[in-house]
Amino acid sequence: NDLKFDLAGYLAMFFNVLTNIIHVSLTKRIQKRGKVRKEVSLHYQSIFMCIFLAFFLVNEDVAGIYQRLLAQSLSVRLAFLSTGLNGIVIALCSMWCIEATSGSTYSMVGALNKIPSSALGILIFHDPINLLNLAGVAIGLLGGIVFTMAKMRMAPPQVALKSRV
Repeated sequence: NDLKFDLAGYLAMFFNVLTNIIHVSLTKRIQKRGKVRKEVSLHYQSIFMCIFLAFFLVNEDVAGIYQRLLAQSLSVRLAFLSTGLNGIVIALCSMWCIEATSGSTYSMVGALNKIPSSALGILIFHDPINLLNLAGVAIGLLGGIVFTMAKMRMAPPQVALKSRV
């Protein structure tokens, strides 16, 4: 089991949540202020990420990677293409979520979606069920419940719709 709790892990998680909240807040502000469409925002974010990826690709054999991809079967190349298309769809869905929710909610959903993966990982890979595994899943679920209850208390009361008779 590679699970360990230490200060570096907690700091990394804190930094991840903090940068996610900043990213969502800035994206929301840009979309509202400049009336920028989601597709355009996604385009510029992708270009911005390519700048960071360029530093990693400097030491790689990009032509060799491309040649190995072309040598693969058609089904592998179609699967590779589908991951790119799925990435675009997921990014557009993320843009909608950013528009519809707050940064903290978006970040919490991103963290909470790991809980079913953890539980399935325990079941699929026959990881021994022990107190530490169960505690990790339980703490994650409890955190999600507490966050949801806090958000519900902060939300303004909804006006009930009157039905027409």
